[in-house]
Amino acid sequence: MDSDSTLLIGQNGLINLSELEMDMVKDVHLYYDGGGRWFGPSRDGFAVMKDSQAATYLTYYGFSKSDKQSNSLGQKPVERAMLYLKQRNQVAYAGPLAGYPAGIHQCGADKILVTEGTKLIKPEKGDCPKIRELIESMLADVSQKKPMQSTVFYTLLAARYNTLLERLENPSLAIFRFCPALALVGPKGCGKSALIDLVLKPLLGGRAADPTSFLNEPKFNKDLFLTPLLVMDDKGSPPTLAIRRQRGENLKDLIWKEEQRMEGKGMDALPLRPVRWLIMACNTEDSALQILPTLTDSLADKIVHLLCKQADWLPSSHAESDQWVKDLRAELPAFAWFLKNYKPSKAAKLDPRSRVIIFHHPAISEKLRGMQPEMKLLGLIDHYKLVDGDKETAFWTGSATEFNERMIELDDEHGVYRGMFSSLNAVGRALMELSNVCPERVKHSNHGNTSKYTIKPA
Repeated sequence: MDSDSTLLIGQNGLINLSELEMDMVKDVHLYYDGGGRWFGPSRDGFAVMKDSQAATYLTYYGFSKSDKQSNSLGQKPVERAMLYLKQRNQVAYAGPLAGYPAGIHQCGADKILVTEGTKLIKPEKGDCPKIRELIESMLADVSQKKPMQSTVFYTLLAARYNTLLERLENPSLAIFRFCPALALVGPKGCGKSALIDLVLKPLLGGRAADPTSFLNEPKFNKDLFLTPLLVMDDKGSPPTLAIRRQRGENLKDLIWKEEQRMEGKGMDALPLRPVRWLIMACNTEDSALQILPTLTDSLADKIVHLLCKQADWLPSSHAESDQWVKDLRAELPAFAWFLKNYKPSKAAKLDPRSRVIIFHHPAISEKLRGMQPEMKLLGLIDHYKLVDGDKETAFWTGSATEFNERMIELDDEHGVYRGMFSSLNAVGRALMELSNVCPERVKHSNHGNTSKYTIKPA
């Protein structure tokens, strides 16, 4: 290399190399992040490098470490190249990111380096009878013929799998798609965990993260950005209604915002755009159902509830289990092919934003609503006969304040109503929620700046 090479600084303050050095550096894939780390190519993506390793890597592209080729400022060719790359190839984030292939990506205003790509099971034409038998027998429900729960499930899973597949194949052209969370509710041992661990988890990259802590207190969520699959179970059921409500609000942000704020310990928060899917699995007991957020109008299109029963032909011995697991794994490429080519029937009613079937199994909805204080309040309204008379034309109307005063008057010596709400605002929220879930009984209207509620008898 020409020993007279000099370090040039342009008008924008960026470092330029000589013409020869510029030609040599154009094929170098070294990147530098704000944490002072170098990243260079590895077998599966990019790996962290020390300064000395990055310098050695540059020698393979012709940059010398020799003092004999230093410029007038005493800089060796390798040092000049590293200064240049620190400015030109600096990234705001370097690490795995759910739903992206390894490489450089533009994420909003920031350039990021995905060091390890998401690896989906690749589609291969074939049959997958055991996987489909597990799904379709577990979700079979003769009481609900339209839509069939397996159809709802396949439409939802196919939408998420194909969104991920499109982004991995053409990340610059891929469109962000909203995807509702999935709740699988059924008895212990019915096959829910097998479906998640043996089918969904390997299908969507082989890893899963638990967002429970984040939904309760949204901070330090870096681990939730590394995998497309988020899984919660009923071991993390919240103890109070307030936490369940907050969890519901945080859930909306988690799955319904394209740009998410990633925050890890000891690092600055950064907006990123992961592609992921949330699954919640729980038993049918009330205590287990508390993992699910309360039913609200704003969450209705953001979660799908499916009722599970005991799947057919689950293994009953260790030998059967080993073979069954082996068979399921062997069918995964064929199942991926099935999902890639899956099309819901033309009669299916798809949500316009997520392009899936939004479905809440009535048995789950009824249990969830029965657990909410709004429904207990409706029971007290009927018990205390707030509405004077039982004719269809009878009704009570008034503000939340007037309602609260009247219910306190009617409250018996046990003080059931007095112990339900901590504030007048909580009473207003409960009445508003009743107008959403029971519009035939409670109607909301605005009179000036005051909300009025009209309540009819059962």
